[in-house]
Amino acid sequence: MTIRILTALATPILFNGCYLIKQGARLVSHQAGAQRITHLMRDTTLSDKQRRFLREIERIRMFASDSIGLVRNDNYTRLVKIDSSYLLAMLSAADSASFSVKKWCYPFFGCFPLRSYFDMRDARRAGARLARKGYEINIEKSGGYSTLGIFSDPVYSFMADYPVYSLANYILHEQTHATVYLKDVQFSEELATFIGREGGLNYLRTYYGPQSPEYRRAQELIVDQKVYQEFIRGLIAELDGVYKRPIERAEKIRLKNAIVKSFRRRLARNYDTLFTTEWFRGVEKLSYNNAFLAIRITYTLDLELFSRLLEKKNGDLREVVRFAVSLKKRKDNPKVLLKKEIGP
Repeated sequence: MTIRILTALATPILFNGCYLIKQGARLVSHQAGAQRITHLMRDTTLSDKQRRFLREIERIRMFASDSIGLVRNDNYTRLVKIDSSYLLAMLSAADSASFSVKKWCYPFFGCFPLRSYFDMRDARRAGARLARKGYEINIEKSGGYSTLGIFSDPVYSFMADYPVYSLANYILHEQTHATVYLKDVQFSEELATFIGREGGLNYLRTYYGPQSPEYRRAQELIVDQKVYQEFIRGLIAELDGVYKRPIERAEKIRLKNAIVKSFRRRLARNYDTLFTTEWFRGVEKLSYNNAFLAIRITYTLDLELFSRLLEKKNGDLREVVRFAVSLKKRKDNPKVLLKKEIGP
């Protein structure tokens, strides 16, 4: 599973010293080296695969604005060539006996439960420092980010190997951030995850057809994602119940380890009856520590609320986007407003 989030990489003059200087310098170098897709398309040496990839990006961009109502800007009109299969290493950290997460805060942007690094070694060194302080840490690879309009976000050469659904999901997810990003990070990430998922499926239905292999595979993947997310929600709820009990910290950790061990066994033992694709094969080997799980809370805990909102809006994702944009002018908690909009 690929995870995508802004951690305010840019603007190294702000603060946080070495981190922003180093990450900001890499981001600026990517901006400087990005090539216009319209110029690349004139290259007669492009392979058929590369040409299809560039055309697909432009079609997804148009679909995002015309069919979903996301902002049309200069994002994803340029390509950066890099020799890697991913872009960022995403670091998160949490308490070992609760879902209390470490947050990194930046002026103007707010606070985020993730910190991103262009170099995996930097992420591991930072993670090791946090681990020595008693945090549980999690590091995952990410394919991209959003600068929320500060820069024109590019696509990267390794994305040519993405399945069409993954490419559409990525662009729609990040364009949702570019359209509306609220201070409630969880709400914003859940919204983008939902729009990327459902919008990507709509894109395939429109341009490939409901009988196409691409559409059927995406449907199967989404079903498996929902199964996995439901298992994760169950694990989080069970652990949260333990963490809230008035017992010693050591006992909480002992119970947590036993619960996670049992969870892993269930996933491994029942995989073939739970899942229809191979996408989640081997997930029982993941850490499932509190840092890992807290990020799942941020991205997917309440996706069902957005499904209910879409149903109320008669399946029109544009209306979901309009509702989200309207929340920017309101001071109440966006999740509370979402629940009110849905109704009983």
